[in-house]
Amino acid sequence: MQFQYKPAATTIWLDLGAPLIRPPYLAHLDPATQDLSYGDFNLRILATDNSGNTNPAPEVITVRYADLSPPAAPQNLASLTQGNTVTLSWDVNSEVDLDGYNLYLVSGMTRKRITSSPVKTSNFQHQGLAEGPYLYEVKAVDIFGNESSTSNQTTALVYRLALNQPGSPVAVANISLTGSGAKVGDLVELFNDNGSGAGAIGIATADQSGSFSFDVELALGNNRITARGQDAAGNASILSPPVDIFFDEPPAPPTGLTGVANGYDVELNWDPNNEADLAGYRLSRDGQTLIAQSQITSATPGANVNQELAANAVDGDLATYWSNVNPMMDEWRLTFNNGDSLVKRIEIDWYDPPHVGQNFFILLFVDNTLHSLGLIKANTLQQNIIELETPVSASGLAINFMLQPIGTPAFLSEVRVYGESNLLINQTFTDRNLADGTYAYQVRAVDKLGLESSLSPEILVPVGDTTPPR
Repeated sequence: MQFQYKPAATTIWLDLGAPLIRPPYLAHLDPATQDLSYGDFNLRILATDNSGNTNPAPEVITVRYADLSPPAAPQNLASLTQGNTVTLSWDVNSEVDLDGYNLYLVSGMTRKRITSSPVKTSNFQHQGLAEGPYLYEVKAVDIFGNESSTSNQTTALVYRLALNQPGSPVAVANISLTGSGAKVGDLVELFNDNGSGAGAIGIATADQSGSFSFDVELALGNNRITARGQDAAGNASILSPPVDIFFDEPPAPPTGLTGVANGYDVELNWDPNNEADLAGYRLSRDGQTLIAQSQITSATPGANVNQELAANAVDGDLATYWSNVNPMMDEWRLTFNNGDSLVKRIEIDWYDPPHVGQNFFILLFVDNTLHSLGLIKANTLQQNIIELETPVSASGLAINFMLQPIGTPAFLSEVRVYGESNLLINQTFTDRNLADGTYAYQVRAVDKLGLESSLSPEILVPVGDTTPPR
């Protein structure tokens, strides 16, 4: 009986010891003594009788020579968060048969592998993460699949700041801007994109509640402002959702106001303003504006999804609605048929409490540019009323949905827009059918963003019998 062996990938059989002529038929294959490499080997016994005849087809078995010792556990696992990406790093293992590393995400008693194959380097980026805490481990694995015990654990936090939307537009360049959601002691950096790319405009330190504030100097036009927090270890937050603040210098006060009584009517005139973005004038009598609000009813609805349902939001019926499809960026819009109107008030009704819009922007079309009135976030109200501090001249509006929960679409039942329809375009006005008395008049100029000038000097106009009895 002759025991033989060979590497599985070769064809040449090698004798294992001398032939055995009597039982027990035993042989020992010692890989270390034979200086064998790791891998698969074939074994057989070749039988020969006294006449020299050998077994033509001896049975062959296959065995594997492998390393069953796992690598050492990786050391010094650490994490660094940049936005929604966590970069993990650790010390390199020194085993010659090392294949790489397996990364795990730990939640309670559950450990989930996040790498489909062993990572060949000593770092890994976990990308596209939602906001929240993450706990990681790493294990080394050799070419035979032996996995080490776990490394130390490391934690990472993916988080996002929130800026509070101030009123917009504004007539002053310097405003205070506040926000929240930072970690205690974070350095919060503020960025402003005025149309030529975002640039850093300031740094503040978050307080014990994670809140922060800035004194901001605005540029003329739209200021799209975002914020990012960073801790002392270099971990940085996701960039905050933007807030839009439009800064516009108000018109100059009108000059040359005159008034003459013609019976019980007063005919008023003033000099024209020369601002390019002038929308008109607002006249006041005895401190009361001679302009009324009215609903804008001549308008065309539209949407990027469910277009056929867009008109349901302006049909006056609370039982019908338009709905979004996607959690991000779906938009319902309304175009005013008669051109620009001075928008002063917007009322939004949702179909029922489970289907309110939870996070959405309200935008106005101003000179063919979308102008944001701000983000309404974490909304639970079935009716939202937006009263603008000063009216804005716009040709339409849009409602843009952000982070609406999947499976809970927003049902937009009714949108009502109110504008100032009696803004004076010309520099003349007749105030009719007054009673006896003396009336004080002043006039303001108003630009297309609804920003007002200061009042003109007051004039007094007597009408009818202004002489008291003796």
